[in-house]
Amino acid sequence: MCPSISPALWNPMWNADVNTAASLSKQVYDGASKVVKSFVGDLALTKDLWTLDSKLASLLEGFYKAAEQPVMIQPVTQDVIRNTLVSLRVICDKCEAVYNSAKSRGLTNRRLMGPALNSIRVRADELLDIVETVEITLDGSGVDAIFDRALAELHSGATVKVSDI
Repeated sequence: MCPSISPALWNPMWNADVNTAASLSKQVYDGASKVVKSFVGDLALTKDLWTLDSKLASLLEGFYKAAEQPVMIQPVTQDVIRNTLVSLRVICDKCEAVYNSAKSRGLTNRRLMGPALNSIRVRADELLDIVETVEITLDGSGVDAIFDRALAELHSGATVKVSDI
């Protein structure tokens, strides 16, 4: 079990939402790549983009709510957490690809589509920050050592004030 990881990552309902969002991001990516090439179906793509944005917002809201009020449902293995992180990375990668493809075609400046694309990009970046933080926590037994060393330097007087730099 990983007690330092937010309970949101092992909440079965939230994990189901992550899988749904991963599937939706793949679907939007596939649809976006077709539409971006042909510029046909802008309204359908816009609807899909807003749906994806809403799902990403829901994921983030669920994560933060679970982080504020942790409830231990069951012990979790690192494999479960790593699988969730992989799914979140897929979401982030697909969102980034959609955004970059749309931007190269000038779609981020469109009245209905642009705000959705920009919002998706911001939310995907936020999810990626969460993923990277959790990965550091999982892999970084050295993280505690870094803080311990910094604290020891502070107590020994080996630190320098920012104003002295």
